[in-house]
Amino acid sequence: MKQSNSTAAPSLLAADLIVTGTITSEGDIQIDGHVEGQVRARSVIIGERASVDGEIVADVLAIRGRAHGILQSRTLHLSAGARVDGELIQEILTVESGAHLEGSVRHLPRPLPRDVAPAESEAPLAIGMLATAVP
Repeated sequence: MKQSNSTAAPSLLAADLIVTGTITSEGDIQIDGHVEGQVRARSVIIGERASVDGEIVADVLAIRGRAHGILQSRTLHLSAGARVDGELIQEILTVESGAHLEGSVRHLPRPLPRDVAPAESEAPLAIGMLATAVP
């Protein structure tokens, strides 16, 4: 389902919702439940008690909860309570003090569009790091 109006309200996946499969939106998604599979949207927010296990592709991705898998975005923000395990591919990365990141981080000046699968990784820039970069 495509959203033609850019001011449309974000889609909300409630805390009691468990989704297995692919979620695609031209707009914004806030996940407060659990997703196993792929998420593709303009922007994605993973709430404090939410989790995503799979691939996320978004222009803007904000993680407050848990994420595991391949995370690809133009702008990626990890909040203080975020727990991320996987491969991050982004143009801009912001990490708050208290966020936990374990995996690889790769900068791409122009990440791939949402409908293109990410390329296989080259050597990771950082593995198993505890992120405390932003106060």
